[in-house]
Amino acid sequence: MKHRTTEDLVKILESTHTTGDLSDYLEKMEQRTPYQSFPDYFLSLDAVKRYTNPEIVQLSGIERSYYYQIIDKRRHPGRDKVISLALGCGIGLEDTNRCLKFAGLAPLYPRNRRDAILIFAIEEDLTVLEANDLLFQFKQETLS
Repeated sequence: MKHRTTEDLVKILESTHTTGDLSDYLEKMEQRTPYQSFPDYFLSLDAVKRYTNPEIVQLSGIERSYYYQIIDKRRHPGRDKVISLALGCGIGLEDTNRCLKFAGLAPLYPRNRRDAILIFAIEEDLTVLEANDLLFQFKQETLS
């Protein structure tokens, strides 16, 4: 099941009629995705691997103990924290949205005013502070 579209996967599932076939499908999906959580995916990214944990804490503006609780899977990050981590590490838009997905959160949506500003900040490789300044300038809630 390598590099198939969601549409392709739905067609496969529609043609699955036995629990044995379903079991095979699910097993292949688990083998394909080694990332089971946000921290697993986030820490696998090349952009993140460039930094040490203390550097990520500093760049993202997230409180140190909270960051480690997220990475140790003791806490579940909110949307703003995931976006702050992504901005801090210079992660692109596609990987930021994947991070949000693995955290069980909504991706950035360009029709939403605040999200459009954050998309701009990610695309322009702004820091968390610069993104917050931009959000403030356009009268939007800053990243918490």
